[in-house]
This record gives sequence, structure tokens and C-alpha cells, in this order.
Amino acid sequence: MNKILFFLLVLALLIPNVVYANPTNSESISGSFLDETIVEQTLKSGELKVPQNKRIKLHPDKLYLDNNLIELEGYITRREGAVKKLNLSGQLYDSYTQKEGFDSYVGDLSDQSENFQVLYFMIKNDNVDYKYAFNQKLSDEKIFMLYLQDEDGNLYIFEEKLDQINIDASKINTTKKAQSNIDYLWFTNVLEPDEIGKSKNNNYHDSIGIASVNSDTKVSPIVYRDWTYGGDEFRESAWAKVYGLVNDVPQYGSSTAQTDLRLQEYVYKNGEFYSNDSNYKLQAAGSQAQRDIEGKIAFGYNTNVNYTYWDGEYWVWNEPNVAIKLKLATGLSLWSNGPSLGLELVQAEEKYSGSSNYTTYYPEGDDFPKNGVIYIEKEKDLYLDNHEEKLFLIADISTAKSSATTNVSTSAEIGWTFDIFYYDEFEPDDSQTNFGFSLDYISNAN
Repeated sequence: MNKILFFLLVLALLIPNVVYANPTNSESISGSFLDETIVEQTLKSGELKVPQNKRIKLHPDKLYLDNNLIELEGYITRREGAVKKLNLSGQLYDSYTQKEGFDSYVGDLSDQSENFQVLYFMIKNDNVDYKYAFNQKLSDEKIFMLYLQDEDGNLYIFEEKLDQINIDASKINTTKKAQSNIDYLWFTNVLEPDEIGKSKNNNYHDSIGIASVNSDTKVSPIVYRDWTYGGDEFRESAWAKVYGLVNDVPQYGSSTAQTDLRLQEYVYKNGEFYSNDSNYKLQAAGSQAQRDIEGKIAFGYNTNVNYTYWDGEYWVWNEPNVAIKLKLATGLSLWSNGPSLGLELVQAEEKYSGSSNYTTYYPEGDDFPKNGVIYIEKEKDLYLDNHEEKLFLIADISTAKSSATTNVSTSAEIGWTFDIFYYDEFEPDDSQTNFGFSLDYISNAN
């Protein structure tokens, strides 16, 4: 008997922290059917209301949470007798709306039965009023929200109190923030933008006020998309910022130069700043990618490039539906007129520090300029997705002929070639070639 009790105790300790809901048909979730002809009108309206004569029901056969994982199996019925199966599974993330005081989580779910696209899944575990609930009677309740779209463009809207479907959301355990297209910008998956545009972005000087250090910054045009949802106006905007710095080159020894390319993202709601998380990205992966990324510093007279290396904070799409974020993951060194870069990537989600592979390059002859180049083929599926993510290039430089006369007006050219995409589009909203500026510096400085 003692052995049996011991076995049961061990078994209990081994069972994972799973929150099960075992609904029956009496615990079906009521919803509304939204015909594709009125989807846009309904979602843009200041009052998110659905037709009351288009009632539907979701009958879950299985529904459970396991920390940040969720599965939902069942079927949907309509008054006309139509039945559609669904088999949803995916991962939960912290919602950006937590910054507004909500205890909220959203899901990146897919339907294994292939009957629906999951537009939005949200669990709100608080009694804070949520203005975007279709059923305003539930706006200040703890609620389950699931919005589906079928192949004809019709929407299936389900909202219900959590306690009605036996979900204990306090057991949810998430560590990652959701991407905006499954979170507060979910409607961009179904609506057409009010406007797609590009506007002038005033260039600004961002120099460092230190002798012998020469720097500047340039920003690309602003690309933007305007949306209306729930009576509110949203603007997503993005651009690139190029920074460059060249130190004066001494007569003996060496100095450094660097340039970086950063993605800038801003989202505004009713004209007020809302977040730095839009659906734009710099460069693209897979079949979206159009061109290679290239960054270059072309140095002026009497300046040699000893070695260069690159680094950054970026994403790599390495297989279907998987993106790995790399923070300060050091790539291979590269050199002027060298082969295209082969990435050696560290699959980590935390900051990574590792030794760079430096390659010394001894140029022959007197031809200038000597170039420091970062060249990443589009097939490498590398892109910037979040605000302030970057790629940067650093070059170690020296004077080629110390016996030559000091040149106080040597010029370096900095340029980046890149595209900015909206997340699901196959044509970029902006393309730039050799985007950058010139920097004057002193070579063979005494």
C-alpha cells in the first residue's frame, strides 16, 4: 500500500501545470456571423456591432492551456444548419495592451483543419473596460475573444466570459511580447488601408563635438499606412536611419570608422504616439526579398583598410513559420572586393557576445578608394523587424604612405542599399541605393 501511495505522489509531481477546460454542448460559446460584404464597414465603425440575426455557436470538444500553449478543438454551427470543424493550436504572448493596464494575452494560432484563418485570439483577465469588444456587455468582464475568417472572407466573432468556459487565466505564463499584426493591429490582416504614402523626412545633423571625430546621420523618407478601426485612426510609419563616423587617420598606427543602419518605427493613434511596434520591416525574407543588403564605407586618398567586421541585432527566417532573433551576433569578417558574406549565426534570444573573426587585408598598389563593405545576400533571409534594430560595419584603417603630405580634406563616402517592406507585401514601400553621405577627415595626421 505504501508503494502505491508513493507512486501516486510521484505521478502527481510529474504532471505539468495544465489548465484544463472540459466544456460540454451546454457550455457552447455564442457568436455572430459577419458577412464579408459588411466587414469593412463594421470594423471601421465607431460602434463595433454585429447583426443579431446572424447568431452562431462554437462547440468546444477540447480546450486547454499549458502555460503559454493553447489548443481548441470543436465545431461551429449556424442557424441554417451549416457545420464547420476547427482545430486550433498555438502560442500565447503578452499583449501590448498590458501597457494600458490590461491583464491581456494574445495568441498566434493556426487551424489544422484549414477551414479558418485565425485573425485574433485574446484573453483579458481583468475587469478594465475594453472599448473594442463587439459585445459591450462584456467590455468590463474577464473575456475570451476569438475572431476567425473563412475562405470567402466572412468573419466569425466569438466573445464570452472566462468563467463560462472554465478557463483559469491566472495560470497563463508567458515571457514574450506579441507581434503587432496578431495583437492591437490585427485588423490590418482583413482591412484595406485608408492611405498608403511616403513623406519627406527632414535630414538632421547628429555630429559628435570632439576634435578628430567626424560623424553625421541621415534618415530616409517616411513610409506610412493609415487605418480606421473602431472609430479610431491609426498610422503606422517607418524609415531608416544611417549613422556614420570616421576618425582622423594618424601618420603611424591606426584609427577606426563605422556606420550603422537602423529601423525606426512609430505608431500613432488619433494623432498621439502609441507604440514603436508597427508591421514594417527593413529587408524581407523568403520570396519577399528583392535585393541584397549592402553597406559601404569608401575611404579617400592614402587610407588603407586593414580589416573590417560587422555585427547587429536582427532576425533570420530559417524555416517555414520560424524566425530567430539574434542580438549582437557576430558575423564573418569581410574585405574590399571579397566574396559575398556567408553568415555564421548564433541561435539565441539573449544578448550574445563572441569573438569576431578578423581578416587582415594588405592592399597592393596605389589605387584608392579602399572599401569596407557589408554584403548580405537576400537568400540569407536576414531582416530588421523592430524599432532600433540595426546592422553595423566597423573598419580599422591606417595611413598607406606616412611620408606623404598630410591631407586635411580627405573624404569618405558612406552608403547603404536596402528596402523597407510592409509585413505581407511583395513590393517594398521604399527602396534606397547607396543611401548615405560624405564625411571629411584628415589622413596622415601628425
